Amino acid sequence: MRRGAEQGDAGAQFQLATLYCTGTGIVRNLTEAVKWYRRSAEQGDRYAQYNLAVMLSKGQGTPQDAEEAFQWCSAAAEQGLPEAQLQLGDLCRLGLGTAADPATARAWYESAAARGNPEAAARLRTLPETLTG
Repeated sequence: MRRGAEQGDAGAQFQLATLYCTGTGIVRNLTEAVKWYRRSAEQGDRYAQYNLAVMLSKGQGTPQDAEEAFQWCSAAAEQGLPEAQLQLGDLCRLGLGTAADPATARAWYESAAARGNPEAAARLRTLPETLTG
């Protein structure tokens, strides 16, 4: 797997990052996880983009960076990943890494809910109607 990751295989890079992140069969190293998620994310892997966004937003293995987290989360959400759409809705609602934009938050929650994300559906039920922009 490492050989594939080093040769630029986005799937192998994602898998290696996940191993480093979880410590499965390898010493847990969040800095290495971020490095490999980033390489996979740069090749368009939506799961790597989302995981990198989460690590950036939490400051895991890398300095916290809300703006970059927002960018990577946006990339994953635009590729239809419901978890990223939910997270992007939260970021837009709270103004983390971007200006607060309740209408955009609602749109991302609706998109995630349409893809079967129950948390997004729950957010929509509790989001005040006044948060439509």
